[in-house]
Amino acid sequence: MIVWLASYPRSGNTFLRTIIYQNFGFKTYSIFNHEKEHSGQVGEITGHVEYENSWEEFYEKASSSNKIFFVKTHLAPSDNQPCIYVVRDGRMATLSYFYYVKNFRQSDSSLLELILGDDIFGDWSSHFFKWNPFHRNSTLVIRYEDLLNNSELEIKKISNFISIENPTKQWENPFDKLNELEPSFFRRGNKDWNPDIHWTQLIEQLFWNKHSHLMENLGYKPLNSQTDFSDISESFVMNLFSEQILKLIDKKKAVLADLQQYQLLLQQNQAALEKSQAALEKSKTQMQQTQVELNGTKWQVQQLQAELEGVKSSKFWKLRTQWFKLKETIGWISN
Repeated sequence: MIVWLASYPRSGNTFLRTIIYQNFGFKTYSIFNHEKEHSGQVGEITGHVEYENSWEEFYEKASSSNKIFFVKTHLAPSDNQPCIYVVRDGRMATLSYFYYVKNFRQSDSSLLELILGDDIFGDWSSHFFKWNPFHRNSTLVIRYEDLLNNSELEIKKISNFISIENPTKQWENPFDKLNELEPSFFRRGNKDWNPDIHWTQLIEQLFWNKHSHLMENLGYKPLNSQTDFSDISESFVMNLFSEQILKLIDKKKAVLADLQQYQLLLQQNQAALEKSQAALEKSKTQMQQTQVELNGTKWQVQQLQAELEGVKSSKFWKLRTQWFKLKETIGWISN
């Protein structure tokens, strides 16, 4: 059985995996498998382990097993297997993801793009609603901030959810050690929202205009509770972020052009493949015909050999042989 460890990126998934490993002794997998930030000593602390062979083979094996396989994912749900969904203040998750994208993907994605969901994982709210963890069967929702503030209580919730008793050893957060080993990945681990220079007032307004419903439902509040975010119109956003929006449009055009070129290349490769397959089938047919002819020739040779052996063993052949020996003896056969 798989227990999904699901979250929007940079929402405490690694922290959750570390807790599961350190407290319950389960190493955890990732649907993305090869994660260089979890190699070496970091992986020894977080409990990351890679699966062998293909994802499809691992998924089939884990899903049909009686054992529990904990698997990290940022993707949308693909089945109804149990899940622990960890959620973090959307501002902190989005800002942290912004730095992750810059440092690990070497991408120039802006905060605006991430807030609006122009990313492989979508935006913070849409990710949550795709999993719909409050209404999904066999799903436990944990806030990252609660994991930090009241770890023992949340660990107890995890213990009850997976029906495995938590060891009595005292939990110690290894964040400082992880930060020392991989500071660009384990940046700050803050539980309280504190915007930096990239998170401007305009970004704040835009974020709350899009994500206020889920933020409020999860108990996250703006720094200034008097701020009104309802007056942000589409034209207002277009004027404020016209340069970035044009950049988005250009990027979409470039992606579309690349996609069209790839499709053309794929069609060309498909045509070449079909041609090669036809030639291969023709060669195969010729080879089969040649093999049939070879077998026929072989059979004929065997028949001739059998006939020759029959002749050699006949009385006539024996008399013939003796006659030639006699002629040679009396000198009737000249050199």
